[in-house]
Amino acid sequence: MAWVSSTLAFALQKGGHYQQAVASYRRATELEPSAANYLRLGTALHFAGNVQEAIGNYKHAVELSQEPRAYSNLAFSYYHAGRYEEAIAAWKESARLSRKESPLTLYNLADAYERLHQSAVAREHYAAAIAGARALLKVNPADADQISLIAVCEAKLGHRDEASLRAAEALGLAPADNNVLYKAAVVEAIGGDVERSLAHLKDAVARGYPAAFARDDFDLQPLRADPRFAPLVASRGDLEIYGFHSLETLQCMVERRDRHGKPQGVVAVTAEQTLFSRIVSALRPRKEVPPRPAVLAEEKTS
Repeated sequence: MAWVSSTLAFALQKGGHYQQAVASYRRATELEPSAANYLRLGTALHFAGNVQEAIGNYKHAVELSQEPRAYSNLAFSYYHAGRYEEAIAAWKESARLSRKESPLTLYNLADAYERLHQSAVAREHYAAAIAGARALLKVNPADADQISLIAVCEAKLGHRDEASLRAAEALGLAPADNNVLYKAAVVEAIGGDVERSLAHLKDAVARGYPAAFARDDFDLQPLRADPRFAPLVASRGDLEIYGFHSLETLQCMVERRDRHGKPQGVVAVTAEQTLFSRIVSALRPRKEVPPRPAVLAEEKTS
């Protein structure tokens, strides 16, 4: 069934096994060609570094459903493909459907305008993103995502001291968050602190930030001359970050049989149980039908 492949793909993607996640999402999409599955497949493809095919799947998603997130992810892929005008159009459509321009959307638009050498427009959008993030912080002062977003915007506006203070504040609130770590690396790269930037980049990738995103990021240009940069952002391919053949520690699919050996279907086994108890539980004959898992949340790619 499609949800079985989708569940397995989600676990693979969360573990950094992007090529294997793509294969499982392909199966899910073949079984159920829905907007949600095309969106998930597009995300996995982009994580794996296949931007062009990700764009194609996001296009399928937006054709099937006018979903703001699909337009936002499509825009992000356009951006990484160097198609900045199309990225701007897609982000604006996402904002129109959402009936708001979030701080993140404003920040993304600013970056796209910067790539098009429209610096004045870009600076306006960075300032608007800061204002929007500050408004959200009045509701939740401990929102590390918004604080780190302000840090990057301040850095791009040339306010290095304020950017460093904000980046440090976000790290204090969420020291293990890969997005917060990555934004700290960006702030430090812009500020010329190569050592600290590389250290935070290494930590962010180790904690799950997609290497493909970092590899293509203009903001990390100051790091590219350093010989340590390329290995940090190299594609892992199918190499498992938790070691070879360790998939069972994330999630495995086991065929259940009754005492006579007759197949009883497939059950998902997660890392919340020990390996032994997982196998025993999965193979124990049961009369009830396993419940359908909740709909998976897609990874944010923007």
